[in-house]
Amino acid sequence: MQKATITSIQKFDRFTEIIQRAFSVTDDADLAEWYSFEEAQRSLDSKKATAFKATLNKDLVIGVVHAQPESFIFGREGRNKLQITNIGVLPQYQRRGVGGKLLGAVEKVARQKQIPKVIVHTNPDDRRAVGFYLKYGYKPVGIIEDYYYRGPAQFFLKFL
Repeated sequence: MQKATITSIQKFDRFTEIIQRAFSVTDDADLAEWYSFEEAQRSLDSKKATAFKATLNKDLVIGVVHAQPESFIFGREGRNKLQITNIGVLPQYQRRGVGGKLLGAVEKVARQKQIPKVIVHTNPDDRRAVGFYLKYGYKPVGIIEDYYYRGPAQFFLKFL
C-alpha cells in the first residue's frame, strides 16, 4: 500500500461515512447511540476542535480523526487535555499504520498548542482498539463502569 497523506479538515464531508464504515465491524456500530456528528462539526466550526483525514491518491479517504479540548469549563485542567472523540480507518486499510499517523497529527497539534496530554476512551471489550492505543504509547488510566449506555469505558492518557 502506498503511504497515506494526512491533511487537516474543516468540514465533515466524508468523516461521517468513514466513521460509520470503520465502526460497522465492531460491537459499537450504532453510532447514533453514542456520537453526534453535528456537535463534532460545531466544534470544528467554532475553531476549538481539530480534525484530519488520511487519503490515498489525493481523493480516496481511508481514515479520519476528530479531537477537541476536554472542556473549557474545567479551566486549566480542561485545557490541558486534548480529547480524541472519534477515530476510524476503513476496515480494509486497518493495521497498516494509518491510525497511528492520524494519532500523530492530533499529538502534533497538541504540542503546538502546548497541551501536555491527549486522552481517549473506548469499550474495554474492544481488544483491537485497546491494543491500538497501547501500541502508540497511551497508558490505561481507569475504567468507569456504565459510562456508555451499553457498559464500561476504558480511558487512556498520553503525556506529550
